[in-house]
Amino acid sequence: KNSALVLFVVWMATLASPVLAQTPAADRRIDITVLDEQGLAVLRTATQLRPDFLEAHLNLAITLRQLGRLPEAREEADRAIALRPDYPLARYHRGLILVRQSEREAAGRELQVLQGLDPGLAARLHAALEAPPPARP
Repeated sequence: KNSALVLFVVWMATLASPVLAQTPAADRRIDITVLDEQGLAVLRTATQLRPDFLEAHLNLAITLRQLGRLPEAREEADRAIALRPDYPLARYHRGLILVRQSEREAAGRELQVLQGLDPGLAARLHAALEAPPPARP
């Protein structure tokens, strides 16, 4: 019963995102992966109101990964996968988080699962695995 409210709140936060406001109009679309710290509260609220809201958990994982908060991102990706183990995007993003955490073996296992679900996303994860790790400051 809270679904409409949750979606509305997430949509409003997306429109208010400074990152989205800087996006050229031709490329503008509702994409809650570009939310900043303020948007995290909205996504967390969505997951609290609807613990089974797969997309909110996944977008929270993606946003946390983009902010460099990898342990939290992994927890949210794990929650998304627990809700739907065969969801390719959740597997892909957990794989990216594992790559960023330098857990290459675990990312490789994620790649194997993903190859059976979505070969295109599997190829992208494979490329991320093959890329040299980013230089540390």
